[in-house]
Amino acid sequence: MSALTRDEKRRDSRLRRRAAALGLELSRSHRQDPRAADYGTWRITRYAVTYFDHLDSLDAVETALDEYRRAGWAADEAMHAMHDYITERRQLLIDRALGIETRQRINVAALA
Repeated sequence: MSALTRDEKRRDSRLRRRAAALGLELSRSHRQDPRAADYGTWRITRYAVTYFDHLDSLDAVETALDEYRRAGWAADEAMHAMHDYITERRQLLIDRALGIETRQRINVAALA
């Protein structure tokens, strides 16, 4: 795969902005070896979780972003809820281990 043309660069930039608006990151493989399986491909990630990998064209990237927008919101919201729950539980366990009352931590945070 050769370097991107000017129109492809513009489209790539537009798709990166579109992915960012959805909270995603669009990245291109850095492989230099044309024989590598992921040479010249794109990946869509969020919080180090790969949603789409080995997208071989900007058309495939655009289709993946459309698919994520249509179907991904519910799964994404569930993932965020689980992340918040785990973070809260972990903080509670740390507080207990240190002998800190949760309400004390909350009151100190409210004063800051």
